[in-house]
Amino acid sequence: MISAVDAGEILGERYRVLQGLGKGRWGMTYLAEEIPVSQDRCVIQVFTFPIPAPEQRSDFQHQITQEAELLKKLDHPQIAKFRDWFISETADHWVLYWVSDYVSGQSLRLLQQGRWVQQRGFEKREIVQLLSQLLPVLHYLHYHGVIHRNLSPNHILIRQRDSLPVLVDLGGIQQIIANQRALSDPPSVVMVGQVGYAPPEQFQKGIIFTYSDLYALAAVLLVLLTGQPPEVLLNPETGNWEWQQFTRFTPKLQGIFTKMLAKRPGDRFQNAYDVMQMLQDQPTPPPPPRRGESGEGKRDKSKESGQKSSTRHSSASLSPQQNSRLLKRSGMRLLTVLSQFVLVLGFVVAAGAIGWWFGNYWLTYQLVSEREILPELDDSPPVSPPPLEEDWTPENLSFPLTDDPEPDPDESLPLLEQERKLALRQRRLNLTIDYEFFQQLVQQQFLAQYPERRGRRLSNRPEDMVWRDRWDETATQVLDQLMFLSGEARRGLGSYRRRDRERWEVEVQRLDISPRVLYELTDRAFFHRFPEHKDRQFLNEPIGQVWNAIALEKLRALRSGSALQKVSFPSGEDNVQLEGELDPGQGQVFLLRVEANQRLSINAITDRAVGLSLYAPNGQALLSGSDERAWSDTVNRTGLYEVVLLSRSAQSLNYRLSIKIENP
Repeated sequence: MISAVDAGEILGERYRVLQGLGKGRWGMTYLAEEIPVSQDRCVIQVFTFPIPAPEQRSDFQHQITQEAELLKKLDHPQIAKFRDWFISETADHWVLYWVSDYVSGQSLRLLQQGRWVQQRGFEKREIVQLLSQLLPVLHYLHYHGVIHRNLSPNHILIRQRDSLPVLVDLGGIQQIIANQRALSDPPSVVMVGQVGYAPPEQFQKGIIFTYSDLYALAAVLLVLLTGQPPEVLLNPETGNWEWQQFTRFTPKLQGIFTKMLAKRPGDRFQNAYDVMQMLQDQPTPPPPPRRGESGEGKRDKSKESGQKSSTRHSSASLSPQQNSRLLKRSGMRLLTVLSQFVLVLGFVVAAGAIGWWFGNYWLTYQLVSEREILPELDDSPPVSPPPLEEDWTPENLSFPLTDDPEPDPDESLPLLEQERKLALRQRRLNLTIDYEFFQQLVQQQFLAQYPERRGRRLSNRPEDMVWRDRWDETATQVLDQLMFLSGEARRGLGSYRRRDRERWEVEVQRLDISPRVLYELTDRAFFHRFPEHKDRQFLNEPIGQVWNAIALEKLRALRSGSALQKVSFPSGEDNVQLEGELDPGQGQVFLLRVEANQRLSINAITDRAVGLSLYAPNGQALLSGSDERAWSDTVNRTGLYEVVLLSRSAQSLNYRLSIKIENP
């Protein structure tokens, strides 16, 4: 059961819901603002589960409290900051609200889909940069005893203001919820993690450690680089990742990824610093964990001890033995430093802060120096990305692609208008429609409806609010109109050219179909949806791109045979009866061979409006889009004749096509 929340609803007496962001495996996610003071935006995850039994409630609430306290201590600029949590109760369910900072950015998954739209993939330079930018973040996370356990392209955002990767949706609270649900719905506990990215022992045995996140990070980066989903790269029989056929690495980088993705946990890197050290091959000591820009300052020994205790009880933490070893080593280092430099503690703190700032600066930027890394990278063969998932709904923040040119709505606009424009942008991105083309098409449609606005630019001033509303309404209508196209056809909008049509003409002729027939099918489908453009020259206008997309669709239908039927006559028979169904704007092509001097008779029987065309082997139109439903005559050429039946009805129709050939 997933609890639904409406826009405008107040949660916990301090958060106003602005819009839904998506439905995930564990619950719903919403964008909200804090009221009544700050109006800071935040993200609220809503988890619904059966009310725990009385003997379980105390332990369950204790686990949530421990998890929240641990996450509140995390203060890193590349980790979405945890804010708050609260529980509401219904008759038979508890609803947990988990509040984190809002990050304005785009998930790697949608960024990858945007690259597919542009017919380009991630470069090795970008993959190495992401690796070097995320390793210090994992090092910080693991130092504090937290495992992300949920890494995937959905849970790494590229922040818009500085293009840095940010980790979101840590999986500890989800595991707590999963464990609680299992108590009321045995027999098994569902393990948190992303299929295809989490290591096998995490799903099979529930084992997590620092190397779990390193495995998932390597899997994410390989998927981005190769353009292939995990199920293609991961051999299910051997458990090994096989990416070499899609890309080539230098020996050093291949060794790094091979070790991060090793099947046996003991063969992997055990911590993020070891990966960083191998990446740069620098024998320098690991830097202290990075603090946030507004760090909490120096902690005393008792607070450090308290953190260890809460870490051991958190579901997102390491196991007690692993955590003890990790923190014990860290504690011994701290005690040694304190014992040796207690008299000059102030100097050490100041020097350490300076050294830490410099170390992070070096780690963030020097690791990805093109002078050191790029010359070693070989060119990889081109890879065709898998098709986009048409029904995919983001589980996380869904905001503009980092390299999508559409700007954020102006902050001077009313909040509801900003949200409307963000929703339009996200819908366009989900439909994989190019921004520049979309703007041109909407503008064309807008001026057709409101010609008085020609030559006048929309401003952000209040007096233009009505016109901005109408422009957005037109944009919504355009998106509705383009939904019928396939993802492949939509991705080409804005880029179709004459050379594409010339290529399609060659392809259709290989099917023994004339280009004229292809374009007749296209015209019928286009004018059914856009009748206002009939008798106009529009191919060089934005709407002409839609016509081209339909032409591509019709070529695919002919190629697959769904719109093409080759007619053969039963032995000894001179006529055939063909039956079928046509949707509005749809057409069907029939190919049949006729000898010279034979008499050909065609009769279309239907109770709806249709058009009938007949073309001779030399391309001559014997009948072209006629309202007539019957034709009969003696032909003077031998070859393939094309019969085209077109629906002109606003409703689906059933037809029967009778074809007869008589010898002289």
